[in-house]
Amino acid sequence: EADTWIQQGWALEHLDRPTEALTSYTRAVELAPESSRALVGQCTVLNQLARYEENQLARYEEAVAACQQAIQGDGQWWPLGSAQAWSEQAQALAGTGKFEEAWAASNRAVGIRPDYAEAWSNRSVVLWYLGVQEEADRDQSLTHFAAAEESARRSIELDAAVARPWANLGRILRSQGQLFADVGNLEFAATAYQEALDAYEEALLLEGEDAGIWSNYSVVLWLLGQYEEALAAANQAIRFDANSTQAWQNQGAVLVALGRYEAAQTSYMQAITLDEENAVAWASLGIIQLRLDQLEAGRASLDKALALDPEQPLAQQALEQLSSVMPAP
Repeated sequence: EADTWIQQGWALEHLDRPTEALTSYTRAVELAPESSRALVGQCTVLNQLARYEENQLARYEEAVAACQQAIQGDGQWWPLGSAQAWSEQAQALAGTGKFEEAWAASNRAVGIRPDYAEAWSNRSVVLWYLGVQEEADRDQSLTHFAAAEESARRSIELDAAVARPWANLGRILRSQGQLFADVGNLEFAATAYQEALDAYEEALLLEGEDAGIWSNYSVVLWLLGQYEEALAAANQAIRFDANSTQAWQNQGAVLVALGRYEAAQTSYMQAITLDEENAVAWASLGIIQLRLDQLEAGRASLDKALALDPEQPLAQQALEQLSSVMPAP
């Protein structure tokens, strides 16, 4: 009977119905607690569900436990073998912020199955996170980003028809470009940004309705100073997901660059409507309100940003400048 639930879970997972798949896999685990196939299926769909839920940490912790149990289970696997469990474990560990452990798990996955494209893609994400963590040490950060780029490109070599590795490559190259820009190496930065743009365009050819890819694409266009194109991309992101806070913030940033402050104010207010705890959006709104001579409203927005994040740099700087011309009451 457990096999029936396992097969049903697999079918639902591949029909992109993860909630129903989780129910089936969970029932299978109840009947066969040692089943590696049921447990790795459970881990896989928990990782999928975590991306779209507010309480991501709890889901990822459940996924970590399921994958660990799968690895210790009966050893009866799907065609990818135990590499699937290690790759999913890497995703789950990264979701809980345990990036070094995630890296070790992703290394196990590609060591077992060097031809496993998704495992290389997942490894690139883990290495990107490690690079972001090390941004205070630029050399170490660049080392991680270079390894992440290599993993993403390896995934693409194995299967170029999947959007996610292309999008991962775009994110990695953008981060490299930002590091180069921070140290004044603008030529290297521009090259990295252009390569990121190319990667995102490949991703969009494969998944043209993915709001996240459009949103990230708009950021790179903004960094390259291609503001009209960046606005069009941000608009596309909103078209495909009007509840994306990041898309509204990106639209706001591009509108500021175009000098369209009233429209930008509307964008940031929409971002705040979607996420009232977003300190960056409050700070950006406050700065725009100051530019529109809405001084009291601007101060209130900046104060709100600092209440949410006392270290928010945009809000700190703007309030210091405001206080020099308009002392707080």
